[in-house]
Amino acid sequence: MLVLKPDFLYRLASYPLIEPIGDTHWFTAKAPIRGADSAQPLEPAPALRLGHPDFLAPLVKQLEAEGTYALLVMHRGELVVEHYHRYARDNQSNSKSLMKTVLALLLGIAQAEGRLEVTQAAADFLPEWRGDKRRHITIEHLLTMQSGLRSDLAVPGSYLLPDLLPLYFAADVGRVALGIPAVAAPGAYWEYNNVNSQVLGIVLERATGSPYADYLSEKLWQPLGCSDAQVGLDRRQGTARTFATLFARAQDWLRVGELIRCNGLHGDRQLVPADWIRRMEVPRNADGDYGYHIWLKAHRTRSVRGIPAAQHFMASEDFVDPDTVYLEGMHGQTVCISRHHELVALRIGRKPRHANWDSSHLFNTLLREVIGGTAPSA
Repeated sequence: MLVLKPDFLYRLASYPLIEPIGDTHWFTAKAPIRGADSAQPLEPAPALRLGHPDFLAPLVKQLEAEGTYALLVMHRGELVVEHYHRYARDNQSNSKSLMKTVLALLLGIAQAEGRLEVTQAAADFLPEWRGDKRRHITIEHLLTMQSGLRSDLAVPGSYLLPDLLPLYFAADVGRVALGIPAVAAPGAYWEYNNVNSQVLGIVLERATGSPYADYLSEKLWQPLGCSDAQVGLDRRQGTARTFATLFARAQDWLRVGELIRCNGLHGDRQLVPADWIRRMEVPRNADGDYGYHIWLKAHRTRSVRGIPAAQHFMASEDFVDPDTVYLEGMHGQTVCISRHHELVALRIGRKPRHANWDSSHLFNTLLREVIGGTAPSA
């Protein structure tokens, strides 16, 4: 059952009135993610310190009109574009579902440490599932959004609310997530479902014996040289909401994208196994656009199963580099990665005002204009 505490009621009532991307104070319960003791900001390449190239001016103007707070681009490991609008380098924003890909990276690290195997049953760590058909769901089913769990957009009669709202607002998110029943056999179909990611966070904590924030700090955030960050909890000293609510600086999301571009290698340290990164990027659904909590193709259809129509943006074109992979969060939070062109680009901001928002066009423009990018030769 959903616990209707005063804090929940306040946040539910105020949700339509606030800016959930930039206002991280709106989430009252958070756990610190310690960054590197010697964390230093990325500095733009010298050629960019005098201002943006001429081609960027109309693009930046368009992005600002569409609610963009930050546009950052890294080429060959060097920061070449850094633009903020009504925002600052030190500001934190809500990752939304960018966090899902970070969760997948941590699961790969945990597997390399022998804490879990992606092919094993999630119920090995979830005794709550051992007495029903959910015992057949593997960790991989959850990672690929093919668990068969009830959609978080469903409106079960006992809640009178979509499951997504309790995931965001309930005072015991673990109880909510582990109470979602299976409505189909695992592997029967693909459906984007935040419940999968929340359950994976619980599996990770139980497999490693570490709170999510501590494991993320030790395995990724500190080694990457990131600044301090935070993760939203369901209550003070409670459970991390691992489907969203990672509050971090724009530059640190760029570092995550660069880590993926470099196949898990940072400097001389292999933080994430390269073979795990490759597995993450194997298409796992019929449309070939989703792997292990990472997107593999631009959205060229008018709907994506499990994503509300109001939150879906259809791309006008495919990526110039067909091997582009990207992290995507609600309201147009995007980190796009092209290994062929050695480019990583980040957009953070509020929900674009128009239906013609198009992150593939943004990335393609950067590829074409920053480095004269074309499709890789066969």
